[in-house]
Amino acid sequence: MRRDKTKCSGQERPDLTQSPVANNIFRPAMFVAAHPNLFDRGRERLDNWLRYRDQNGLTKRGAVFSRGKLLFIDAERFIAWLKSESEEG
Repeated sequence: MRRDKTKCSGQERPDLTQSPVANNIFRPAMFVAAHPNLFDRGRERLDNWLRYRDQNGLTKRGAVFSRGKLLFIDAERFIAWLKSESEEG
């Protein structure tokens, strides 16, 4: 991780580089916004998949996880799940 110091309001603060792993984690609304090609008709389909995440395998594959009331999507694992669903059905 790179740590450069920059001046901000007269104080030095470290400039931290984002984790590549964290760049792949999204909240549902941001996932839809970042991938409009998957959700061209809105968020309803994702909401349905998330509602049944324990039954459809999203949770088991690690594509969706929660911390408290917050829900997160691992984009790489989600796409792998999506591809496997299309190959099976």
